[in-house]
Amino acid sequence: MREIRITFDSVYGITTSGNYTLSVTSSSSKRRTVTLYSGETSVSQTVSSATYTISSIPLQVGQNSLRLSDPASRPVSAQLTYNVEPSYYSAVTGILQGDVKSVNCGGGCLPTGSKVTNMTIGSSVTFGNVSGGVLGGTKLIGIDYINYDVALASAWTNGTNTRNFTLSVNGREPRRWSFPISGGDWYETGRLDVLVDGFYVGPVNELRVEAPGLDPGADLVGFAVYT
Repeated sequence: MREIRITFDSVYGITTSGNYTLSVTSSSSKRRTVTLYSGETSVSQTVSSATYTISSIPLQVGQNSLRLSDPASRPVSAQLTYNVEPSYYSAVTGILQGDVKSVNCGGGCLPTGSKVTNMTIGSSVTFGNVSGGVLGGTKLIGIDYINYDVALASAWTNGTNTRNFTLSVNGREPRRWSFPISGGDWYETGRLDVLVDGFYVGPVNELRVEAPGLDPGADLVGFAVYT
């Protein structure tokens, strides 16, 4: 029987990871070996059902192309998922330098109940042993922060209610992001998802958070790295 090959173009990876899963519905329940190609990597497994899943698929962040080889059946439908729990790092576990200080928030500052505040120029929080997963590269990071700088006195002129952070990984050039109002007070957390490159494979990375200018940065609750 002639092998059937299907190519899926424009497959988007939200983070560089080897933890994607493809769920396939086909028209055959014959026992056979199917192979999925992602870049230079191939994943093969034996299936005996019309519906099957292929796990541990590596994707780069952004657009990817996948090729499925099936000796017996053309896929009817296919769905790619990423459902791995991220690695989470609480802000108060980092190394604090400068004017920053840790604060216990009681019932606020979710999900940790604490935060790092007073992030002024020259201050930083550094995290060691941050995971880069099995591929390294560019990672999606969910930053949990608090900003309630409503800037009422300057909002009608040249004021802003955003606060800034820079993030750098393994000594690379810092990149800056602006964080808007997160909630109704200085204890309500918001999240901003960003892409940061420079990760190595495994729990060997260093991530640094700093305030980039004269104005203070937002309060930092923690961050999640999607590996």
